[in-house]
Amino acid sequence: MRLNNLHLVRFGKFTDTDISLPKAEHDFHLVIGHNEAGKSTMRGAIADLLFGFPARYPAMAFIHQQADLRLAATVSEGDEHLSFIRTKGNKNTLRTAEDVPLPDNALLPFMGQTDRGFFETMFGLSHTQLVTGGDAILDASKDVSQVLFQSAAGIAGLGKVKDGLVAEADKLWGPRHSSGRSYYLASDQLDQANKDLKAATVRTKSWAEARAALDDVEARIAAATERKGMLQAARLKLERVRRLAPTVVELRQRLAELEELGDVLELPPDASTIHSSGERELSLAETTLRLREEAVEKLTKQRDTEVFDEKVLSAKDDILALAASGESVRNHYAGLVTRQAELERSLELARAAAVELGWPDSEDEATLRARLPAALKLREVQRLVSQHSGLLQTKNSALKNVEDKKAELGEADEELKGMAVTEVSAALRSALVEAQAYRNTAAAQAKLESAVTSAQRALDSAHAGLGQWVREMAALQQMSVPSTERLTSLVTKRQRLESELEAATDRAEEAQRKLDDAQLEVKQFSEARHIVTGSDVRAARKKRDADWQSIKDGTTPLASGAAGLDLAIDLADELVDTQLGSATDAAELQSLRQRVERAEADALATAQAKDRKAAELATFDSEWQELAAFVGLPGLALVDARAWMSKRELVLSAGATVQEKEDALRQEVEASEGALAGLVTQLELAGAVVPVPSTLPAALTQAEELVAEADRAKARRAQLSKQRDSSSSTLTRLQADADAASEAYTDWESNWSVAVAAAGLSEYIKSVDDAEQALAKAEAVKQSLDKAASIKRDRIDTMNRDLDEFKRLAGEVVETLGIEGLKGVDPREVVRALSPKLKEAEAGEARRVAADEALSAAMAQRDEAQQQLEQVKAKVAPLLAAAGVTSLADAATLVTRSDTKRRLVQDIEAARRALMQGSDGLGLDEVIAEVTGCDLAQVAVDLTSTEDSIEQVQAEQTSLAAEHAKAKLAVEAFGGGRDAAIAEARRQEALAGMAAASERYIKVTAAAKLLSWAIERYREQNQGPMLARAEAIFAKLTLGRFTRLSVEFDSTPYRLTALRADGRPVEVPGLSEGTRDQLYLALRLAALELHLAKAKALPFIADDLFINFDDERSTAGLEALRDLSRHTQVLFLSHHDHLLPRVRQVFGSEVNVVELQR
Repeated sequence: MRLNNLHLVRFGKFTDTDISLPKAEHDFHLVIGHNEAGKSTMRGAIADLLFGFPARYPAMAFIHQQADLRLAATVSEGDEHLSFIRTKGNKNTLRTAEDVPLPDNALLPFMGQTDRGFFETMFGLSHTQLVTGGDAILDASKDVSQVLFQSAAGIAGLGKVKDGLVAEADKLWGPRHSSGRSYYLASDQLDQANKDLKAATVRTKSWAEARAALDDVEARIAAATERKGMLQAARLKLERVRRLAPTVVELRQRLAELEELGDVLELPPDASTIHSSGERELSLAETTLRLREEAVEKLTKQRDTEVFDEKVLSAKDDILALAASGESVRNHYAGLVTRQAELERSLELARAAAVELGWPDSEDEATLRARLPAALKLREVQRLVSQHSGLLQTKNSALKNVEDKKAELGEADEELKGMAVTEVSAALRSALVEAQAYRNTAAAQAKLESAVTSAQRALDSAHAGLGQWVREMAALQQMSVPSTERLTSLVTKRQRLESELEAATDRAEEAQRKLDDAQLEVKQFSEARHIVTGSDVRAARKKRDADWQSIKDGTTPLASGAAGLDLAIDLADELVDTQLGSATDAAELQSLRQRVERAEADALATAQAKDRKAAELATFDSEWQELAAFVGLPGLALVDARAWMSKRELVLSAGATVQEKEDALRQEVEASEGALAGLVTQLELAGAVVPVPSTLPAALTQAEELVAEADRAKARRAQLSKQRDSSSSTLTRLQADADAASEAYTDWESNWSVAVAAAGLSEYIKSVDDAEQALAKAEAVKQSLDKAASIKRDRIDTMNRDLDEFKRLAGEVVETLGIEGLKGVDPREVVRALSPKLKEAEAGEARRVAADEALSAAMAQRDEAQQQLEQVKAKVAPLLAAAGVTSLADAATLVTRSDTKRRLVQDIEAARRALMQGSDGLGLDEVIAEVTGCDLAQVAVDLTSTEDSIEQVQAEQTSLAAEHAKAKLAVEAFGGGRDAAIAEARRQEALAGMAAASERYIKVTAAAKLLSWAIERYREQNQGPMLARAEAIFAKLTLGRFTRLSVEFDSTPYRLTALRADGRPVEVPGLSEGTRDQLYLALRLAALELHLAKAKALPFIADDLFINFDDERSTAGLEALRDLSRHTQVLFLSHHDHLLPRVRQVFGSEVNVVELQR
């Protein structure tokens, strides 16, 4: 099953938020948002959607009320789809999208038999669960069965649960008797209770008589109680009759009234309301209709009185068009005069320009146009004018460039003749490059010397940190010390032994404290009470019998022994009497002494256990010291061993660093000295004088200057040679350009003369400047003539056409209306005459339209009034039909009789309900018969007599209670009965304790066995495929640092081991915390994939799993989830937006990303 969408209608902080979850090749969806954005709310919403809301849910009701919480979604399984809503309620919480209830098992085809607990553990994993699971597999690391089972089930701490069950079972029962086990404690109590019961049993005649007297009193009390009950029942009946008699009387009266009313036509309960409102509304509707009809008649007459000139109104559009045309030509009459003047001014300007060009001033417009040169000829003259300056400038510039290039070529030849070049050997250049690498050798050597000094100080400091176990470097390197894993195991073992010793010590101290408390309680109990035990009585009787025997034998004279015998007899009798009065205290003292004995046994056992744990710890410490002495570290405490090993590694590392820095310094010095010697040799071979002694910086400066000078001279000579060759070529090209420019200018001069003559401007144009003025004058003549033609064509002719059209329209309108007086009149006068007539006709028509609208409104109101009348009649029609009459007046009596009958029926039902409520459980007929059968006048008297009898019985009960107390004291005075009862109670309590301990022992033992069987069975069935898949996932999550997971079958129980890439095994305790988390994640994903292979798939929700993962392992984790997303839908919740690029890297840019906002 997958979610196609999740609609948070009203849930937590969300309101009408729809989250789309489209299906893709990898069904993976990233839900990202900052803290408080609602990711945990969304995770809880999915579980609530599938399994329902809790009964009370205040956590998600801080915005919406609990009753309003609502979720919706569309789920799919293959080709099947279901859109549904989950609401908060006690039933029908599963509904369709149309809010129709669905059966509770509607999701069964999509989810199978999965319940909420299994879904949240198998298909959900958060960061907290990941860390807890990693810690849990550390606790269970010695048992691979437990690791696999709790990782697959998502349950942590199974080992602690199983150990707790075993420990609880041991405290309940065991093969050996122990005072600390519940069963044997109850068994000891049973034995003691049996002894106390036997000792406390009495069978005397006096006790039997007292018991018989007590039974007689109790029998008389029971008889008095029975009489009181009968009297109270009689009083209850009389009170019921007195209370219900008025209601019975009223019921009879209403029944009589109903019978007297006879047959009544039953009308609806609201018949009276309909009748009264119908009369009122019918009268109002009829009045309103009459008024509306009168208004329609009046408005019809008003409309018929309105008249207007329809002929003028029918020509409205023509008249308006004529007026619009007149408005548009209103300025044409004055405009014609203005435009004619403009025309004459343009022609005058053209003549003036022609005169300046030498043309006669008497020429007209047509002659002027004929004298204008052709446009092509004028453009040719203009083109030549534009070319003139460019051609002249090009000719002069080309000639100057030729002269400049000749001077430049001469200067280069002179410089080449006076230049000499020195060559630098390749060996000198190579030596210079090698020496330049050591330009900063002094600083480098100083830095390396400082590094050597620092490394030596670090070595000395680390060496000093070894304490009394200081060794030379070689000795430290050759030491065979225990591995880190072994030290960790030893430390863990010692911590366990210390913990066990501390626990044993605490148990011993607690047992001793309980022993001291028990002994103190016995002492305080004995001192606070004078308790006579059976041994005290036997000792007194023994002394009494001995004194009597001595007197009988004559050993003691009667005169001297009589007083002692009397004292012995009195003492024995007194002790017997005292013993009878303190039997309970004696039993309690015996119980306290037995508790002291149990406490002594517990104290001894815990002290022995403490000694054993102390001996184990001492043996372990002795073995460690032997191992420490063997490796050359005598006296080193185990707790300090790992620190000392780390310091040893630090010393070895510091020594290696010192050697490395010294080697680097030596290499730097030797290399720099060799580079200096090579550079000096090459300088001397090149003829340079090198000072002795010379330093590397000075030699570098001298060599660099020598090489730079030679390179500059060589480069300058090459530059000059190239420049000379280039200048020669350039000079030839420049000379050709100068010749071409001179020839082009000569051609222009020839074309200029021809063009001026062709344009007919030879008389006026004597130079290029004259040509520009002549062209401007000719253009002025042309523009003035064009403007004059434009004014005539575009303005004057257009206005004349408009005025002609205006006149034509006026004639047509006058002809249409047939007004003889306007024929042949100025169109403007026609418009002034027709406009008032049109306005008057329009006003008349408007009055007619207003009258029609008022009449239509009145007729609509009349129709509405008629419809209202029909509605009122339809409203009362059912009532009239039910009553069988045709008018409301005829129905009035029938309605009144129907209401009366209905009221009587209601009163009768109310009386019956009142009788049933006060009947004390009797039936209605029984109550009526009971009231009818009583003399109501005698009821009050009988009630008073009954209450007097009850008071007499109560007085008798009071007297009997005093007799009962006296008889009970007589029985209890014997004591033995109470002691026997106490002993029997303790006996039953002990038997119950033994039964409870036995039952609990069976349950706990069975639970522990079943848990062990389930864990082992899961391992047998799933170890192979689950470990194989988890191994592949674990290798990916750890980036190949661990390649395999194996099980050690030689150990009992089996243990899980991870193999590094180099083949070294690492047990679970040796893994880092983060790696254990990744192992747990691999096992969970493998178990989920195995489950999906044989069960329905549900969405897997991962909540911020990679908080403690670096970027590379986060990518590996996303790849593992990508594999899972091929089998089931995966929703990954996170508040880390830096994961987004890696998610797109793994799943592609099209991955579905849902961003939640705060």
